[in-house]
Amino acid sequence: MLQIETPIQINWQIKESTLRKTIKDSLFSSEKHTLIPGVKYYAQIYPNGKYDKEKGKIQLYLQITFPKNYTEPLQVTFSFSVPTANYSKTYTSTYEKSQGCGGIYFTREDLFKEENQYIVDGYMNLQINGTIQCQKYVTVTDKFKPNDLAESLWNSDNKDFTIIVDGKAIMALKCILAHRSKYFAAMFNSGMTESKENKASITGFPYSIVETVIKACYDCDITDFIVDDNINLLLSFMDLHEFVGLKASLETYLIQKINLSNVITLANSSIKSNSADLKNGCLKFIMYCMNNSVAIDDHENLDDEIKDEIWRQSFLKRVDTA
Repeated sequence: MLQIETPIQINWQIKESTLRKTIKDSLFSSEKHTLIPGVKYYAQIYPNGKYDKEKGKIQLYLQITFPKNYTEPLQVTFSFSVPTANYSKTYTSTYEKSQGCGGIYFTREDLFKEENQYIVDGYMNLQINGTIQCQKYVTVTDKFKPNDLAESLWNSDNKDFTIIVDGKAIMALKCILAHRSKYFAAMFNSGMTESKENKASITGFPYSIVETVIKACYDCDITDFIVDDNINLLLSFMDLHEFVGLKASLETYLIQKINLSNVITLANSSIKSNSADLKNGCLKFIMYCMNNSVAIDDHENLDDEIKDEIWRQSFLKRVDTA
């Protein structure tokens, strides 16, 4: 059993005019965010209470929606905060179905008092930060084994294609290469010299990287080779030679391994290797750390493209709910 922990973050700029709406049970929602496929989360606010007895109160909720076939409960710890007002409240709950958690947090009277600074320059900046944990029986995070091709094929002697790297040969089956790689599939279907001679040379990548990717095609365990010094080359080789499924599996594996010491390396690798899913996973982690004043190792070496995206998300994104 593996415990997966994922950060969540909402930065919601709500117009003062929206908050001044006094109709009972008026409800406004933030933009929805995807947690995992099919599971979304978002914030909701009732600016004048949900029921008659709650009139004049501000109610805040974190909503999580599940698909019908989802069965894993989520343990959620999160905080509502309004930084300008120095206000924060933490909440812990278990979500077992589509639902919201929260409650009454302050009054409308307190909300609109200028000295309380809930509203600054015509907006209230409501932030939600936290973590979501779930338990799953999985193997992908312990061993990188993207599919079910038998490892015995890798050790067999009936391979029909040779890949030359740094003067050394790697033998493989054409059918497996074509199945895993659009690049090799196109080569074999084109009638190119390499296809006729059953041999091709690869340059620009070390022998160990190429061999590792070819072994992964055979469902061999390459977990021990997935270290910081190799990640960029593995992803780049998979990207250039169109090992689409392998690359997606590797990105998923790496996203679950993101931590304070490797997030900069992984983020930079995601840019160099066109790994969009890994990039988004790193961005979410970095934004969560920034919003919670958590220091990240080696942050000064972050790629400029990632820095620009962080700036855009931090300062330019406003959700207009009016």
